[in-house]
Amino acid sequence: MIEGVEDTGATPQGDDTAVVEIPCSSIKFLADSSGEGADLRSQLTIFNDVLSEGGFAVDSSFTLEFYTWFIDIGPGETRTLVSLGQDMAWRLKVDGPELVFEIRDHEEEIRVDVPAVGFHHIALVYNAELSVQQVSLYVDGTREGEPLPFEGPWPAPESDSLRVARAGFGSPSWASQMDQIRFSQSARHTGLSTQIDDETSLEGWQGVWHFSGDTVNALTGKESVAQDVEYDTTVCP
Repeated sequence: MIEGVEDTGATPQGDDTAVVEIPCSSIKFLADSSGEGADLRSQLTIFNDVLSEGGFAVDSSFTLEFYTWFIDIGPGETRTLVSLGQDMAWRLKVDGPELVFEIRDHEEEIRVDVPAVGFHHIALVYNAELSVQQVSLYVDGTREGEPLPFEGPWPAPESDSLRVARAGFGSPSWASQMDQIRFSQSARHTGLSTQIDDETSLEGWQGVWHFSGDTVNALTGKESVAQDVEYDTTVCP
């Protein structure tokens, strides 16, 4: 949690000294405890109408980033971290020991080793301003693997929404925690290493989610659709 200092303005908007206080909390996607596939329902769906402008399905540059607590999953097991639409126009997933980014109907992909157990910052960046348009994957501020050249067009999703912790029907949930999801319609990270924005930073983003007991976009105050989730304050990045 970020500690504030004494306000000098009559309203939060007029305050010129206080630091915004963000309670330490993360969204927790539930594992199956019944043995009957209950974890298939644990998910978060963020529709484009909660963004401050635009949408997720873009052919221009974009950045998606978040913290997640990485867990070990079995060989041959796949768990979705986030996808564009239920039909996975693109998807970032954990596939056994690898972290994978894939684009529907596109043969090439990014595959890197899964980070060690614990919270890690992940950033997925599509830079359409380069002479060779490409997707890059960053783990804790360091680019992992080689950028994936991709000139588009991006496959269209069945709905302009981010599906977090679960993809389509029958895919098990990412039974772990996430925090500080942010989305921007620009390439926020470039090069071999990058600076991660402070958690209070809102400038240049269209969506910021702190999960401090809710699914509100901090930029618009609009809620997203969460199912079978909890909010955890015991372990935060």
